[in-house]
This record gives sequence, structure tokens and C-alpha cells, in this order.
Amino acid sequence: MTGAVDPDALCRLADDVGPQGAQQFAERYLRVLGERLERLRQAAADGDRPGVRDAALSLASSSTMVGAVPLAEEAYAVVRRLAADPFQPFGAHGIVPLERLARETAAVLAQILH
Repeated sequence: MTGAVDPDALCRLADDVGPQGAQQFAERYLRVLGERLERLRQAAADGDRPGVRDAALSLASSSTMVGAVPLAEEAYAVVRRLAADPFQPFGAHGIVPLERLARETAAVLAQILH
């Protein structure tokens, strides 16, 4: 793995769904990454803990498939922080590292795809 994206994960995805399928999945991942982050931001701002959990799990799962391991790990860390203290308020500050990793991931993945 180098940096934000593990190219081997993209190769494994291509083995599973074919090169064109992997390309399409990764391109769609990039297109909807901002929407996923916005959903997570909104849930955090609203104090919607189940919404934060669902959005973070969705982001983690899709990030894993494209090899965005650091982003996936941070998304899973958000879920763990939520579970560790269910009564602690969880605001937008809790996803700042995740947003930074998402920007880095998008830049690296875009470079790999083009």
C-alpha cells in the first residue's frame, strides 16, 4: 500500500468484477464520496448517532473495496468511538480526521484512475 490507496485492492476488485467493473466502481466511489461525507456531516451536526453510524459504515465498506484503507479505518474508528460511549455527544468535530483523509483519498484515487 502506498499512501491513501492500496493499488492491490483495485487489482483484487478487478479480478472479482473485471477491469471495466472495477473502473466503474472506483469512478462512482469518487463521484459519491462528497455526498457520503455530507450525509455523515449532517448526521453529526444533528446529533443523529444512528445516522453517523450508518454513514460511517457505508463509507468504510466502500472505501475498503477501492483500497482506501486509511479512510476505511478512520470510518470504523468513528463507529467505535460512538459505541464506546453511547451517551457522549458526537458532533462534527468527531469527523474532522475523516474529512482530511477523504480529500487525500479522492486526489490519489483520481490520479490512479486517469
